[in-house]
Amino acid sequence: MKKNNHLDFLFFLMYALLIHILVGCNQGSFNMADFKQVGKIDAHVHVNSTNPAYIDQARTDNFKLLTINTDYADFPPIAEQLRIALELKK
Repeated sequence: MKKNNHLDFLFFLMYALLIHILVGCNQGSFNMADFKQVGKIDAHVHVNSTNPAYIDQARTDNFKLLTINTDYADFPPIAEQLRIALELKK
């Protein structure tokens, strides 16, 4: 998978999971009107690009992200992953 496709794939997974969760909610629970007000955490993402689109969307949708840095051939070196994460944290 190309590096640029990782971000698209992560968007897809994040929203697929969110839709699955929201569809399963009972009447007394959250609904789509609550989406932006309810804080959410995505505890496993790989943000390996300085393109802020994913981070901006996560902030808009009230998500906190935990990016996982890993030594994997398709990802940048760990030091670069850390630099990217710190740059996007601002």
